[in-house]
Amino acid sequence: MSRFLVLFLAALLLLPNFVFAAAAPSMEELQLQIADIMEELDDLSDRLEGPERHTATDRISFTGDFRNTVDSLHYKDVAYNPGIKVKLPPMPPGTPGFPNGFPGGVVTMPFAPEPREYDIDNDAMFTTRLRLTMKADVASNMNFVGRLNMYKNWGDSTSTKVLDSWDAFSMDGASSGKTSGDYVRVDRAFFNWKDIGGSEFYLSIGRRPSTYG
Repeated sequence: MSRFLVLFLAALLLLPNFVFAAAAPSMEELQLQIADIMEELDDLSDRLEGPERHTATDRISFTGDFRNTVDSLHYKDVAYNPGIKVKLPPMPPGTPGFPNGFPGGVVTMPFAPEPREYDIDNDAMFTTRLRLTMKADVASNMNFVGRLNMYKNWGDSTSTKVLDSWDAFSMDGASSGKTSGDYVRVDRAFFNWKDIGGSEFYLSIGRRPSTYG
């Protein structure tokens, strides 16, 4: 009887080792489990990519427009208004405004006969305009708006003014509304800040939209 009890106790002591050996996963099983986990992580990453992109685009948006136009310009009996008389008013020869030795023809150039009226005909003037706009929500009560602009006449890359008379001046705020070669200009770049300090005050600062006037 005592011998049986000894064998029984020895079997009980060895039983946990057998159970542990049977319960421990093999290397192949561990590798399969790791592969399953990696597959689940990839699936979760694909699911989160869409909402993350949607969240980013909710805060920043890009838009734009591209336009090609052709204009036919015809003016009849346009009053002659030479800009040379604005930039170089008539002065008698020999005044200090002219260096000594200027040829007589150059000195008398503003006084040459000029037509009172003339016609302007441009059957086809092609232009291209590209505008890229970005809008971003910086905070719940602040946003940013920016726009890049390129506006040019076909075949012109020297910013030659065509739509204005030759004595017209270029204003910075209107530079994006006139053909100016193949330059890309900052048309708009400004912040809007509303409900400042919980009040009804509103502040907009930066390069704001222009009427091109």
